[in-house]
Amino acid sequence: MTKQFLTNKAVFVVKGYLSSTKDSVQPIGNKAFIEAQKEAEYIITFAEMAKNKDFKGKEADNVTDLKKEVLNALSSKDITYIKNSKKPEQKLTIQLKSEAIAFMNNVETVAINRKVNKLLQKFNIIQEFEEIGLFFEDEIVKIDKIYTIKEIVDAAKYVVGLLD
Repeated sequence: MTKQFLTNKAVFVVKGYLSSTKDSVQPIGNKAFIEAQKEAEYIITFAEMAKNKDFKGKEADNVTDLKKEVLNALSSKDITYIKNSKKPEQKLTIQLKSEAIAFMNNVETVAINRKVNKLLQKFNIIQEFEEIGLFFEDEIVKIDKIYTIKEIVDAAKYVVGLLD
């Protein structure tokens, strides 16, 4: 078994096999890389199939609530004789509210990013493959596609909340 160092520009899928040449099949393999690719295929497929699903469902409307709404709407047809003054503009309140919402969104984003980064640790070998390359051995490996870190990150962002 000979080992050869290959970059992502020198590794291809040819006729369903991982190969070191583009035109003919020269089989190569790296166990950790293949395992990460299979895991990536699962996460990306999971994300694609989850996109059109409704995991929360919709609660049915209640007839009793509808009756109450109708009665409230009909009872509020009073004539207003004295109009209220215009509410004063509350610039500081609006600013504080927007800052509070931004802070809460940031806290949520940080938590999601932490989960995504933790999930992506198992794909470090793919990141290494894309940045510098890996050692491959002569081995016959069937693979459909070589998934990129960008594809995996996009899928992980989508499914991180569903996989808990």
